[in-house]
Amino acid sequence: MAGNVKGVEQLRQLGKGLEAFNDRKFKASVSRRITKVVKPAAEPAAKERAREILPKRGGLNHLVDDAKVTVRTRTVGRSVGVSVTMRQTRGSDGKQRDLVHLDEGRLRRPVFARGDRKFWTWRDQPVRAGFFSDPMTALADPIGKELLGVIDDVMGEIDSHLKH
Repeated sequence: MAGNVKGVEQLRQLGKGLEAFNDRKFKASVSRRITKVVKPAAEPAAKERAREILPKRGGLNHLVDDAKVTVRTRTVGRSVGVSVTMRQTRGSDGKQRDLVHLDEGRLRRPVFARGDRKFWTWRDQPVRAGFFSDPMTALADPIGKELLGVIDDVMGEIDSHLKH
């Protein structure tokens, strides 16, 4: 559910700089700065796309209204990068939804929801795929450019602190 953003090497350099600087509060502030760039663009785009392409009958298109978009930044290790995910939520009916499969175009639903739930017959129903991955892929380049600017600013701050 994520697009590839350019700048992995810059994130690795940032990670090395943060390790050399060795200040936990500064590391946390860098993560917050990255989140401030990514989340305001990602969350409304994903929710708007879901309202457009998910089935309206039964309110499935409004399923993601309460969903949380999470931004995670890794600057060390093998999986260096910024990942954007949408956490599974419970609908207004209190049932948890599988957003990963929904983004892949599969909705698991009961054929006839009568009687005890353990005796229901379940089927996968195809729905339009990409309510989350399509907007994230479209936003990868513009957000990537902003992230490179943030990384450059942070690297400048680290360099100035390390020189003093």
